[in-house]
Parts: sequence; C-alpha cells; structure tokens
Amino acid sequence: MRNKKIFIYVFAILCVFLVGGVSYATSPEQQAKIFAEENLSKYLEMIEPNYKEFHYSTQEQVMKSYLGEPIKNFIINPQEFDENKNILEQSKSYPFYVFPVIVNGNVVTDFTVILVNGEWQVVDIGGHLSKIIYDKSKEVEENKIVRYAGKTYVIINKDNKEIGYTPYFSEPSTGLDKEKLTSSDVLKRTFAHQKDALLKLKKQSSEPKIRNISSNQGFNLSFDQNISVFERVVKYVSHVYKYN
Repeated sequence: MRNKKIFIYVFAILCVFLVGGVSYATSPEQQAKIFAEENLSKYLEMIEPNYKEFHYSTQEQVMKSYLGEPIKNFIINPQEFDENKNILEQSKSYPFYVFPVIVNGNVVTDFTVILVNGEWQVVDIGGHLSKIIYDKSKEVEENKIVRYAGKTYVIINKDNKEIGYTPYFSEPSTGLDKEKLTSSDVLKRTFAHQKDALLKLKKQSSEPKIRNISSNQGFNLSFDQNISVFERVVKYVSHVYKYN
C-alpha cells in the first residue's frame, strides 16, 4: 500500500511537468494559496474564543471555515502618480493576497498573506474587506485591490471604463463616498489630493519617517521565492494529495 502511494505521488509530479502545469503550480498565487490553507487552522484556533470579534455568529462556525480565491493586490507609488493616465495603467501587482474566509458559502472575514524576502508570511486574520468586495461583486466583477498612499481602493474595469470605490473612508473634498461606485475622474482627483497632502507634509517635516512617507514599502516587494521550482512542484503535489 505504501509503495502504491509513493508511485501515485511520483506519477503526479511527473504529470505536472508533462502537461505544462509547472508555471501554474509554482506561481506566487498558487504558492500563496498553499501557504494560506496550511496555516489557516492555526489562526482559526487562535481566534475561536473571540469569534464574535471576527464576525462569526457562533463559535462552532470558526473551525468550519475555508478559503475562497485570493483577491489580487496592486500598488501605486504616490510620487509617480499621473492624473492624466488610467489608474490600473499605473498600478503594479505585488505579492500581497487577501483571502476571503468563508462559512456555509458566506464570507465572514479576511486572511492575508505576503511574500517578503522570498518567504511567505501571514499578515493577519480579521477585517471585512473581502466581504465588502463580495457584496459589491453582485454589481460588478473583476475587482482589483489598489493600495495608494496607505489607503485601500477597489478598482474595476467595466465596459472598458475604470470605476471603483473605497471600502473604508469618504473624501468630501473630492466627491468620494465610502462604498459608493464612482467614476475614474473622482478617484484620480482623490489620488491627486492625497499626493499633494503627502508632498506638503514632506516639505514641512524634518523627520526622516515623515520625509519618506510618500514611498510605499510594498512597492519594492518581489515575487521571487526562495525555494526552487522543483521544491514548489513537490509542495503543490503534496498539498493536492493531502487536501483532496
């Protein structure tokens, strides 16, 4: 029986190589999913006693949670933002993934992981960004999370036009309302407003921390992973074998 399992395992690795699935199996997104799924239960156990703080209705729901597909994150360097260009055109994807934590088909909270110096790390569990996005996705699809000047936006390309919203705050001076779908012009006006505020703060302060506030730390994060392609394939096959 043991030899049979080993044969199946080796055969599965060979199949991944032969059918051209190496890129998929070793991609940052797939490896992020593997890492997140392997670490989820540990974090669920940590939050179980305080389940209400994480938007669960009952304690029993916590350990029944599972992960949905990750929502991709993008980032824009405020120093380089150009109000005359499309938002997504200026955005750069980076290895930061927000996973919806789901119970009985309903999104409850978030589980976030990031790739730092070639190693996957858990950022946190909690929040409700993915729930807001899932609720909004009844109206629109193809959501992309865009981080700009320390704030979070959701940008959508619908009918070749950019629209979007902010899940957490309003900016009355630019006409931006929390969770309300709005035009690209309003969003870019808000970005420009924040850029001006950052530049003003930078000029007024002599503190190094403030002087560097306009540079996004995540902008320089790399998708490079420390482990080899073969090791990632083995990890992928092991994960599929274990969880399916």
